[in-house]
Amino acid sequence: MKRKFITPLILGVFAWLVLVPGSTARAQTIKLPESQIQSIDTTNMTFTVTVKEEKLTVFITAETRFFKKGEPATSKDLVAGDKVRGALRKTASGRQEAVRLYLGESKTKK
Repeated sequence: MKRKFITPLILGVFAWLVLVPGSTARAQTIKLPESQIQSIDTTNMTFTVTVKEEKLTVFITAETRFFKKGEPATSKDLVAGDKVRGALRKTASGRQEAVRLYLGESKTKK
């Protein structure tokens, strides 16, 4: 009788850990505030920005989506000195990967 109860319970807990957003199985998403691109490395598919006086290297992946002036763009539109903002994914290894990038200054100044 106990086995009939415990097995589904264990499977349910396992499924919850895998499927629930924010669980340890998923990468952490963080906001990239509007920053200036310092450098671009096309060989390693990365670019560097300064956020709160700290250099941050961002990796570009095949899933990264680019936008410029509301239109789709590509990694070729990245230019050192331009502004960029968006969403990053922090992987389990600590790597910062770009999810969505908006190139150019935001329309609303704070």
